Amino acid sequence: MTTTPDAPAFPAPPATYPVMLITRWHQAAAITSLLLVCTLFAGSLIGLLIAEVDLALAIPCALAAAALGALPGLLTYRRFPSKRTATIHADGVHFSGLGDVPYASLVSYNTDDYLKLRRSSGPTLLIMGQGKLQAEYPKFRDALLAAIGAWKQRQPPGQAVPERAYFYGSPVARLLGVAILAGVGFIILMLTQLRDRPISVYFILPMAIGMGIRLLVGQRKR
Repeated sequence: MTTTPDAPAFPAPPATYPVMLITRWHQAAAITSLLLVCTLFAGSLIGLLIAEVDLALAIPCALAAAALGALPGLLTYRRFPSKRTATIHADGVHFSGLGDVPYASLVSYNTDDYLKLRRSSGPTLLIMGQGKLQAEYPKFRDALLAAIGAWKQRQPPGQAVPERAYFYGSPVARLLGVAILAGVGFIILMLTQLRDRPISVYFILPMAIGMGIRLLVGQRKR
C-alpha cells in the first residue's frame, strides 16, 4: 500500500487588525484648532459687540470666524486619516497608508492607555482601537508585544533594542498625581470661602480626585 506525501504546509498569512493611528502632528493640529476656535469666537464676538453690532448678527459672524479655526485639524485628519490597518510581521509592523515600521527603528514602546511607538526617526506613533472594532485592539497589542519580544530574542548580544516604557508607577506619574490632588485640595479650600458654589465643581472635582489617585498609586501594567 502506497501513501501519498502530505501536502507542504504553508505559513498562515500575517493577521491584519483595524486600528486608529495618530501622530504628534495630529495632536498639535487638534490643539491648535481648539485654541483658534475659542480665540476667534471670543475675539470676534467682543469686537462686534464693541462696534455695537446687533447680537443676533454678531453671534453668527463670530461662529463663522470660529469655523476658520477648525481648518488646521480638519485638513490634517483629512490629509492623513487616522483609520488604518496594521499587519504584524517578524521584523516590523506595516500600517496602511504609512508603510513599514521596523522594530529596529523603535526607541521604546508603551502600552499603558494606548500603544505608543517612539521612533529614532519620524514622529512618535499613537495607536488605539478603532471605533466599533475596539475588541480587535487587545489582540493587536498582544500580538505586537509578542512579535517585538521574539524579535529582541533573535538579536545578537550587545545589539541595541527598544525597551518597554511605563508611565503608571513612574516618578513622573506619581508627581503629577500629587500635584493634581494638591490642586484639588486648594480648590476645595477656596470653595469653602464662597457662599454660592458652581454646580460644575461637584462633577469636575471627583473626576480630578480619581485621576490624581490613579496616577499616584497606579502600578505598571504587565
